[in-house]
Amino acid sequence: MRPLIVVPMKQTSAAKSRLSPILDQDRRYALARMLYRRTLAWLSRERAHVGCDIAVVTACADAALLARQHDVSLIAETVPTTLSAAVARAASWAVEAGYRRLCILPADLAEPDATDIVTLLRCDSDVALAPSADLGTNAMALTLPTRMRFYYGPNSAARHIRAAGTLGLTASLVPLESLKHDIDTETCLRRAAQSDAELASVFAQA
Repeated sequence: MRPLIVVPMKQTSAAKSRLSPILDQDRRYALARMLYRRTLAWLSRERAHVGCDIAVVTACADAALLARQHDVSLIAETVPTTLSAAVARAASWAVEAGYRRLCILPADLAEPDATDIVTLLRCDSDVALAPSADLGTNAMALTLPTRMRFYYGPNSAARHIRAAGTLGLTASLVPLESLKHDIDTETCLRRAAQSDAELASVFAQA
């Protein structure tokens, strides 16, 4: 069976809170929705190249509607949860659906590259982590079923590596440039806006 890529998406109206010093709530909502929509459109275009199925895990009605519009599977949550809980829910759903390889991909990557996704999915470790610039966990591929617990935030890549080792799983850090940069701080947005006209328009309003 093809691997499954899952995009977790929180409530779009509550996303991008770390950008509140420079963007009001309406602009943060617009940015979160734009990045999520772009991620789904990009995955839909690249799914043949990557050789994957796609799903979204969310409790957000708006995010669920966009998922259906892009013809991806929906893993519904009844109430908003933490990112870790959403990923655990997605992993359980994937096992029940018969998947044996899962990739968790953020909804807010600046410029994801399909070749990097393929590299991550083909890593022969039980757990492969593409760290963010602050050594958090941006993208992660893992073999299913898994007993892994999930952690997010700064330095969470190291926590995942330790957790995998405790369970006797092989784990690898796979630094991939296009999976390193998400857009959740002013610095990230400023950097991405230098080469992206759509993001530049958002930054110009800050």
